[in-house]
Amino acid sequence: MNSVGRIFLAGLLTVLPVLATLYLVLWLVAAMERFFGAQLKWLMPDEYYRTGMGLLLEVPLVRSVYAALRDLFGLVASGQDAAALQVVSVTLPGTNMRAMGFVARREFGDLPAGVGR
Repeated sequence: MNSVGRIFLAGLLTVLPVLATLYLVLWLVAAMERFFGAQLKWLMPDEYYRTGMGLLLEVPLVRSVYAALRDLFGLVASGQDAAALQVVSVTLPGTNMRAMGFVARREFGDLPAGVGR
């Protein structure tokens, strides 16, 4: 009886992580569909919405976030001088809003007139 219990426990410890991972992935997919699907239902008529469209909406979003993070890490890892990594804050004209960014260039001579001033 003792060996049967050990075999059962070993099988349970083998199957449980697989089931937990599968449950987590399904939960994550369903949560993304609920969130992004609700946004699409708000934007488009109900007769055009199909289940799964929320996941299709998430693909470009992930790609945009990935591209922005890749560019940021590429800038940090490129080994450029410290001035290129200077953070700046700019007040947008006509508003009280501010935007933050990195200094990307020091010379604006090769740009069209009025750009970079």
